[in-house]
Amino acid sequence: MGTDTISGLLAARRYYGADMAGFSIPAAEHSTITAWGRDNEAAAYKNMLDAFAGPGKLVAVVSDSYNLWHAIDHIWGQELHDAVTESGGTLVVRPDSGDPVSVVSETLERLMKVFGYHTNSKGFRVLPDCVRVIQGTASPA
Repeated sequence: MGTDTISGLLAARRYYGADMAGFSIPAAEHSTITAWGRDNEAAAYKNMLDAFAGPGKLVAVVSDSYNLWHAIDHIWGQELHDAVTESGGTLVVRPDSGDPVSVVSETLERLMKVFGYHTNSKGFRVLPDCVRVIQGTASPA
C-alpha cells in the first residue's frame, strides 16, 4: 500500500476502480536535511522524529547527505537511539547513494549492530520493528 507513484495510483483508479490504491509516508529529502547544515544534522533527524514518528507510524529519513556510516553509528545508533526505539513507530533509513548492493548490505549490518535483530524461522536476521531500510536511488554503474 506504500507508493509515491502517481501514475500507478491513477492507473489503479482508472482500470480497477480503486479509490486509493496506495499511500505515501512522511519522508525527508537531501535538501530537507542539508538545509539544517552539517552541524545540525542530528537536529534535522530529531525534527523528523518529533514531527512524524509515533505509535504505528512510518517516517523515512535520507541519511547519507553527509556521512551515512556516521549517521547510523552515532546519530541513529547513539544520540537518537532511544527516541527511535521508544517512538512506537518505524524509522525507515534511506542510504540513497553508492553501490546499492554493498551500501544496503553494510547499512543493514550496522543497523543490526546498534538496534539488534532476531532470527526468523527461516534463519534470516530481521531488524526490530522500530527500524527498516529502503534504497531510494542508485548511482549509475
